[in-house]
Amino acid sequence: MAEVARGAKARADAGDTKAAVKILLDVERRLYEVTELLNAVSLL
Repeated sequence: MAEVARGAKARADAGDTKAAVKILLDVERRLYEVTELLNAVSLL
């Protein structure tokens, strides 16, 4: 996860904020999906 954050920061530092935001939004979506799966498993 830290690698992805570093990649997003590198894009932002290079001035490509649009790509940095896209990376972070993709990560956020996957984290949400994993959290939902973990919540579902905990109900079993």
